[in-house]
Parts: sequence; C-alpha cells; structure tokens
Amino acid sequence: MAGAAPAYTNSYPERSSPRQPRIQVIPGGTPHKWVSYLSPASVFLVKVLAAVILCFALLGFAQVWLVSQTVSTAVAAENLSKKIESARSFGSELDIRVGSLSEPSYVKKEAASLNMVPESDPVAIVLAEDIVTTDADGNLSLSLSLRAAARR
Repeated sequence: MAGAAPAYTNSYPERSSPRQPRIQVIPGGTPHKWVSYLSPASVFLVKVLAAVILCFALLGFAQVWLVSQTVSTAVAAENLSKKIESARSFGSELDIRVGSLSEPSYVKKEAASLNMVPESDPVAIVLAEDIVTTDADGNLSLSLSLRAAARR
C-alpha cells in the first residue's frame, strides 16, 4: 500500500504561485492642494469669534469661582462670629460665678447646706522658715540648702 497522496503540494511548478515582494511601491505625485471655499477673511473671523467665546467662558468660570469663594468666606466668618459670641457669653457667666463664689455670705450659705459649721476654737498653723535657698541668680541651690539645714 503506497499511502494517500497529499492534498496540496508545491511540486508542480505551474501550480505554485510566484513569490511576491513584500515591499510595494505606490506611484505618487504632488500632494493635492486643499481647496477652500471660504475666504481667508471669513476663516480669520471664525478664529477671532472662537477666541472671544473662549475668553467669555473663562471669565464666567472665574466669576463663578470668585462668588463661591466669597460665599464660603462669609459662612466661615459667620461661624467665627457665633463662636466669639458664645465665648463672650461663657466668659461673662464665669465672671458672675467667680464673683458669687468669692462672696463670704455665699460661702457661709454653701457651707451650711453641706452641714459644715465654723470652728469654735480656731487654731493657727505656724510654719517654720523654709530651708530651701536660692543663689544670686534666683535658682534653687542644693549646697546652700544643705548648709541652712545643717545650721538648724
């Protein structure tokens, strides 16, 4: 058995295609000129009109940005004003509270509400002189303090 014959072979020169070159040359000529149906003045006018529209658009964007910045600054200033007013109000409340706390009659009334009574025989505590001393510059001095303690 000889086997099956191949379906396609290149053994027959009349059937084989000649090799084509990979580079093809396209014949050319002078490039075609673009024919404009508009006059140069009208083209210039369209360009100027586009530039003017672009300028107005940029000015519009700038105006919107400035207005939004102005509004946000005004809101921030209003918030700051409210905080300042709140701090002033709190400060005045604290002043009133300090005034009432430093008043002797208020202190006696609060002490009585806490069941505190004044001492019948008050005692004074007398503290001895402090042995901690300072040098000429006003700094605490350990050596001078030790000398003062030794003298006692």
